[in-house]
Amino acid sequence: MVALLPSIHFGEIMFIAVLNKLVKSIGILEISFALVCLAFTVIGILCQVVLRTVFDSPIAWMEEALTYAFIWLVFISASYAWKKIAISELTQYFFFLMVSHG
Repeated sequence: MVALLPSIHFGEIMFIAVLNKLVKSIGILEISFALVCLAFTVIGILCQVVLRTVFDSPIAWMEEALTYAFIWLVFISASYAWKKIAISELTQYFFFLMVSHG
């Protein structure tokens, strides 16, 4: 009988396991960084509103920092969402293959 899949060696399995752990760790870092950017943006906007209305003196550099934090939030969140959508599409594709051929 002819093997349809090439043989996989132990070293390749270990490499794939390490790579999976690395991808999961990067995902956790993405979520953490996005949450920090979101918290900084919300708290910074709240501080700016209070300082503007109560003291009539906002912090000059805060708007620039909030703009950069929001931009990073959008980029990191888009990256994470892209990965989740790709994983979801692969899951649906394999489910379709299993149902149609199984």
